[in-house]
Amino acid sequence: MLINSFSFLFCFMPLSLLIMWGMKRYVDNMAFRQAVFTVLSFLFYGLDGAPVLLGTIWLSYWFGGRIAAGKGRQRVRLLAAGIVICLLPLLYCKYLTFAGGILGWLIHQDVQLTPLIVPLGISFYTFSQIGYLADCFRGDAKQQPFLRYLTTVSNFFCITSGPIVDVKSLAPQFEFRKKRLKSEEICKALCLISFGLFKKVIIADYLSKSVNSLAAVPGDSMYMMEAWLFSVGYSLQLYFDFSGYSEMVMGIALLFGIELPRNFSAPYKSLSIIEFWRRWHMTLGYWVKNYLYIPMGGNRRGQFRKSLNLFLSMAIIGLWHGAGWNFVLWGCLHGVYLVINHQWRRFHITIPKAIAWMLTYVSVVHAWVFFRVSDIRQGWSIIQAMYGKNGFAVPESGLSAILQSMGVQVGDRFSSVGLPGLALVVVAFLIALILPDAVSMTDMIIRKPDRRSALMTALLFSAAVIIVGAGSATEFLYYQF
Repeated sequence: MLINSFSFLFCFMPLSLLIMWGMKRYVDNMAFRQAVFTVLSFLFYGLDGAPVLLGTIWLSYWFGGRIAAGKGRQRVRLLAAGIVICLLPLLYCKYLTFAGGILGWLIHQDVQLTPLIVPLGISFYTFSQIGYLADCFRGDAKQQPFLRYLTTVSNFFCITSGPIVDVKSLAPQFEFRKKRLKSEEICKALCLISFGLFKKVIIADYLSKSVNSLAAVPGDSMYMMEAWLFSVGYSLQLYFDFSGYSEMVMGIALLFGIELPRNFSAPYKSLSIIEFWRRWHMTLGYWVKNYLYIPMGGNRRGQFRKSLNLFLSMAIIGLWHGAGWNFVLWGCLHGVYLVINHQWRRFHITIPKAIAWMLTYVSVVHAWVFFRVSDIRQGWSIIQAMYGKNGFAVPESGLSAILQSMGVQVGDRFSSVGLPGLALVVVAFLIALILPDAVSMTDMIIRKPDRRSALMTALLFSAAVIIVGAGSATEFLYYQF
């Protein structure tokens, strides 16, 4: 089920809210409430991947208990075994085909390995479970009651596309102790849902049409303007799609009395790659820092080891995003960016803010090209096209005759993109660069719960209803990862 679908927003979610808030009023048994919420989560998730999800949750819970109760080297062995057990389903379901391709290349034969099933959200809940095991090892998390752990990890807000659940901080909220919502919380929730829907349905989905059209053009025949329109358009599509999802689930969870962590904070305003990763997919950044970078040694063993840890962390995160060399290359590029950025800061080199922003955004856009295309050679061809290897062209318009007379090539492949597609990319770019992010805008609207904020919320949600009714629900991009 998709959270941007009519069936979810006007059937599943309202019914679930009635059930959960009704139980808070009339049912005192907390375990029963958690069990009902878990059933609702699995109804949302579907039955295809449920056995894998349930199995990994039970195993990670069992290992977490043994790690918390263990002593000495036994705890280290249990942690290592628990992490391997949690990773095995992910490696099988997501990377079996990739491994088959590597094996085939090594033995010079065609090796076809295909998993039986690839459950939705397996990358996200696997990281949540590994984080829980690490917290049990460090003593940061107490052993949870199993039902509360199950409810937290399988909650339908985060299960398919994140944010990555931090069990130790989120689990207490799934005791459902809150008896009623304040008016400002309801306004905030509806605003976040409305902004998220607008980002997904109006901006991201329309950007996808232009991006997909240009993606069909071979990179070695792309004009310069096409290549930039493709790369910048995809960077914006991915941002509005994923941040739209994150803000929607924040709003939906808030209606159930659960406060999810913020996942985006206007990342394309960043003045450095370090700042970018503090603003982009923030729960992933938190996870990488606490459960990958610091355990590898962090910055405690000199500059070379720090740089190596940064690079390896980002390479692993690249592979986590998808089973392909293009994702590994994307992660490695960001690893190199971070190493350069940290050394830049170490020598206290300063540059004007405008140049810092441009370097950051252009670097991110170049990396997104490889994230989008599955063939690295195609990605490199697009990068070359961005710098004029195949010439410059513009969409056909009333201006084209004048430009042709000046010797400028006029593209013949812009019929499906045209000036409207170009205009949408420009508008989306300005929104991402100038306006506050949706969480900040929501806070401004409901700063004071009065008639004005109630009216603004009602208008935004009404517009969201119209948006949902007018279009068909499409999958969020991070359903693939």
